[in-house]
Amino acid sequence: RRRVECVDHAIASGVHAANNMAGARQRYTHQPIRTLHLPSMNLEIAAIGLVSSSLETYGFLTGSARRPAERSAVVFYLLDGHPVGVALWNCDNSTAPQSAAQWLPPPPPPPPPPAQPP
Repeated sequence: RRRVECVDHAIASGVHAANNMAGARQRYTHQPIRTLHLPSMNLEIAAIGLVSSSLETYGFLTGSARRPAERSAVVFYLLDGHPVGVALWNCDNSTAPQSAAQWLPPPPPPPPPPAQPP
């Protein structure tokens, strides 16, 4: 189970819950996107999926060392060798987070509810 606090998740899970209450009975597979904007540091970060310092990472860095404010990076978070999260640093494309989310598997299903005593 994952705890997610962001507007993107709130909207998607609210719509999903409403649809299921109306009888849709669909599994929630949305990958939440969390964003952070730090204009004073010229930094914008988007995190998609499971992003944790306990996971193995593999990253790509572009830009000039002489102009660190113009650098961008993509960091993949791996679990058992498979991507489960992506962090995008200063990626200009507004569709990049949605594209990165497509590389990730859907979140695992929730555990079954505990059995009720007879």
